[in-house]
Amino acid sequence: AIHEDTQTRWAVKIESEKCDRKRMKLEIMVLMLLRGKANIPEIMAMGTCPTGHFIILELVGRNLSDLRRQLPQRKLSHGTLYRAMLQIELGDGSLPWSKMRDEAAIKTSKQETTVEKLCEKQPKMLKMAEYVLSMKYDTMPDYDKLTKMLESCHPPEVGLNDPYDWQKIACQLDHLVKKDRSADQPAGSLHKPVNAENKNQVVISLISDLEKQKHPSKTPSLHTPYEPVKAPRQG
Repeated sequence: AIHEDTQTRWAVKIESEKCDRKRMKLEIMVLMLLRGKANIPEIMAMGTCPTGHFIILELVGRNLSDLRRQLPQRKLSHGTLYRAMLQIELGDGSLPWSKMRDEAAIKTSKQETTVEKLCEKQPKMLKMAEYVLSMKYDTMPDYDKLTKMLESCHPPEVGLNDPYDWQKIACQLDHLVKKDRSADQPAGSLHKPVNAENKNQVVISLISDLEKQKHPSKTPSLHTPYEPVKAPRQG
């Protein structure tokens, strides 16, 4: 939503009056308790409307799943994956039951899938999963222990201040756009803005080059231009 006077953008969540109102109350209570903490959106307003209940929140960065899908190969690098502390589903891109439609089959798959199976592509995460599963419902997690476990999973070549995948793309895009502008202008002339069509072509060329570097034998097929996004706000 956009504020009519300030043009500020906000995130609006609306729940139908048919939904359990306690769920939104619980969400609001948690956000209020975490107010002022890093990476927690600020609550701007809350109330009721003719069709249900609403809450207006500070708009944060892009969804990580969307960012992943817009990257070459639609995958996050190990560096970004570990530092963003993402769940296994986002690292692999799917779960064993993600393509199932039958509820009984989904239930059976969830019951039979082991943590070893879920962690087979990230084996260092197995200790974390086993620790979480060992806790009871009312057990207070040892967050220091979990943090140390997570830190032990970081690849040695990954630095905590390295740019994230979407930041690398944005930097390379900016460099190529500037290079494209310079190439279009004769020496001593004034630079003119690159139009949208040319800019999209630069982006497509950038992603094609990245694809070829990872898979030299494959020719990527790009149907839609990539749109660079801003990195999520750091806490």
